[in-house]
Amino acid sequence: MIKKSGSVITLSKYNHLWEYFENRNESSIRLSFEEIKIISGIELDYSFLNYKKELS
Repeated sequence: MIKKSGSVITLSKYNHLWEYFENRNESSIRLSFEEIKIISGIELDYSFLNYKKELS
């Protein structure tokens, strides 16, 4: 994420998701994987769940 003149410019496929967070006032947000998929507009790669187990 790059900040420029007070606004956030993101350089990734998750632009819609970053915009969603930027427009929220809550200090904490909980989203399901399905909600993230809908907001971001992309299919999620769930392979990261395997790596999380290995790092624990």
